[in-house]
Formats: sequence, C-alpha cells, structure tokens
Amino acid sequence: MGIVEIKALKKSYISGSEELPVLKGVDFSLEKGEIALITGESGSGKSTFLNILGGLDRAESGSIVVDGQSIEELREESLSVYRKEKIGFIFQFHYLMKDFNTLENVFLPLYMGGMSKKQAESEARRYLDIIGLSHRLLHYPSQLSGGERQRAAVARALINDPSLVLADEPTGNLDEKNSRMIEELLFKLVKDFGKTLILVTHDTSLASRGDYHLHLEGGSFKNL
Repeated sequence: MGIVEIKALKKSYISGSEELPVLKGVDFSLEKGEIALITGESGSGKSTFLNILGGLDRAESGSIVVDGQSIEELREESLSVYRKEKIGFIFQFHYLMKDFNTLENVFLPLYMGGMSKKQAESEARRYLDIIGLSHRLLHYPSQLSGGERQRAAVARALINDPSLVLADEPTGNLDEKNSRMIEELLFKLVKDFGKTLILVTHDTSLASRGDYHLHLEGGSFKNL
C-alpha cells in the first residue's frame, strides 16, 4: 500500500437549491517519496481535494488512507492530531503570524506539540539555516520580502517531519524570480528529506518536475 490511497472520493457543494459535484469518485495513490503535480481550471476542485486529504474538509463518501491511517471518519480532535503529525501545509499566502518573528513562527509547531522551547528553537534554527534565512531569525513578517516569507512558510511546513506535504499554489503570490526560487527550494527539500509531495499549480511548466502530472477536469483526474 502506498503512503496515500484514495478510493471513490466524492464531494459536492450546495448552492441554493442546486447541488454542484466537484469530485466524482476520484481514485488516487502515491508512494512514499513521490511527487504529484495537479493542474486544472479554477473551481475544478484542486484545493478541495487537498483540503480533504489534509483533514480540513470532509468528503461525502470514499476512503482516504494516509501513512496507514484511515481519516474519513475521524472526529475533529483526532483530525487535529493527524494534521499536526502527518501533514505539512504550504498555501498561496504564507500565513505567518505577524506578531511573531521568523524563528518563533517556525518553532511554534514543535513547541506547541510538547517539545521544549530550547530544543524547538534549535531545530527551527537548523531549518532556517538550510533555507538561507539564518540572518532573518528576529525579523517579523512585515520586515521580510515575499520570497523570504514563503521560504519561512516552507520551513514551518516541514519542521514537524510530516509524512505528506500539501502545497496549494505556493508561488501564486510571487514574482517569477521568487517563484522559481521557492520551487527549487521546495523540490530540493522534499527530495533531501525524503518527503511525499502533492502540489497544486496553474504553472504547467512545472509538470515535468513531478513523478505524475494529473489534470483535474469534470470531477476526475486525467494522467498527462
């Protein structure tokens, strides 16, 4: 069994009296260390798929197994533990906390998970050194460039040693230069740390960077 195994996943939304199917019996699997890139038109269900896989949204039906754990019927408390232990999220917006500096933003997931502050800070410093932000430890998000904020977000996503990294348009708010920098950093770190990555993007030029390129259309995936 792969690290991700999804069978017959269905999801619809209600708009007024109309039911809008988004995912129509999706099957999907991924092995440890593999990278899948997902493209599709706006509104096709790409983010919905990631949110369900990450435990942020619920499917109507289907089975979802991540790293040996079935998540479709988990209660919210168990889903919270699942997100903390298994998933690393990277979004289009960095979501750094504005009142915390770079070091604090990155070490907080470990500290809140029960690690000592000294150890969490040490681990955060290691990650921030890897991504080239050791000179920005005490800077606040407002003092960082867009690329630096997103690099910090990448470090925060990886610091809990997640089984699966979910990236939803991680370069969508960046200019081309910073976009390419974040892409190179993310792919390098995923490979170096042996992580499994699912990345949603509008940039079809990235397709060749993954083991799979899947296009979401009409509620189902097409292999490209």
